[in-house]
Amino acid sequence: MIQQAYILTSLGKAAFREGEKWYLLDIGAPEQVRPWHVFDNNLLTLAPAGLRAVAVADLDELRALLATETTRQEALTLALQLMDESIGDPEIKTEVAELLNEYVGDAAVLRFLENQVLSVAVADTFNPSFAANLCRTLALESLARLYSRLEARTESIATFYSAWLKTAKNHFQDTEKAEAAYNTLRERGLVGAFVQSVAEGDRALWDNTTVDASLALKAAGLASNAVLFKTLKDDLVQYHQVAFEEKTRQEKDESAATDDIAALIEAYLEEFEKKQKKGKSQAYADFDAVQSNVRYTSAAILDCLRDNNIKGARAQLRDLIRQQTSKSAPWHICKSLTNVAGFLLENGVTDFTKTLLEYAKVLNGNDPVVDALNAERLKAEGDLAGAKQEYMRIKAAWPDNVVAQTGYAEILKAEGNLVGAKQEYVRI
Repeated sequence: MIQQAYILTSLGKAAFREGEKWYLLDIGAPEQVRPWHVFDNNLLTLAPAGLRAVAVADLDELRALLATETTRQEALTLALQLMDESIGDPEIKTEVAELLNEYVGDAAVLRFLENQVLSVAVADTFNPSFAANLCRTLALESLARLYSRLEARTESIATFYSAWLKTAKNHFQDTEKAEAAYNTLRERGLVGAFVQSVAEGDRALWDNTTVDASLALKAAGLASNAVLFKTLKDDLVQYHQVAFEEKTRQEKDESAATDDIAALIEAYLEEFEKKQKKGKSQAYADFDAVQSNVRYTSAAILDCLRDNNIKGARAQLRDLIRQQTSKSAPWHICKSLTNVAGFLLENGVTDFTKTLLEYAKVLNGNDPVVDALNAERLKAEGDLAGAKQEYMRIKAAWPDNVVAQTGYAEILKAEGNLVGAKQEYVRI
């Protein structure tokens, strides 16, 4: 049993204590654990800022966490190198971009990069515009969008961080706690949301992010109210001339009576049922080609949502459904929507995912994937009890559904019921 553990993120190493003894784990040789040596203390001076305490139960969990953190740090290093003007060789830049693109094929790595890059002031020697143009030339769209957003928000990042340093100095007991608070918000994408609200002057986005940020800091034991963010906002308005305005967006009310997407689906289902009753055959579109378009639309929807453009996201979704209605069965369109929903969920989007799953359920009420994704959504929102009930219902209806079984086991594990989780895994 591991009592304490620390990850040295920039070095690909971890230190942990079992009983009274300390040990060192190296990502280069994860199976070879050796006792901590007095000379290893030098490692602590090489990466003081990258030393992070972690809670793990055993060595396997620590190995997995170290591998994840090392991968993220490698991707971050590449992302910074791509902007670094001191690296002038075009061939090296191309190699860096293509290698980085392999890393961001993992949605979790891409989300980590976004949270990091869009929340730290850009160094004078970094050129996000060059990186964005190179990625466009190489057709690396996800990276091009990332660097384009960074280019557009460079000034707002610097403004927010300057105001944060001033405000945090008077709010937290010491610099260490202030840095811990900022890192907590950054890891959750909340610094990026604050920066976006500053860039757009969006008061509603600021207020919504304040709620999430206050809860995040409270959970981390760093703050318990929104006084910090009120002071921070006042500083931005008074000393940085940030003008916050209430954005009136009709599209924010997704439950409006005139739901054009719901109407589109209803009309399609009525027409499909008529054809079925008449015995008319239908030529279905090539599924692989359709899913290629789904992947493109998923990324476009995510971009809209990150820019708080609900109307644009719904327009992308509407176009996707309309393109498929002529040559797809309802269960095919349902599959497309669950693919989009899964992609958004992997990127931390829950509200719009809920809307997508509601549409998918109308198209095919007997698809367990819809219900499993809804359970995952509930879990992502922190509603473990609701997710658990949903998984139990799915298991009862589809006893062989591995996704539901695994999800249920993860809930038990999160609840601390390791015995129950282990038994559930054995059944899978």
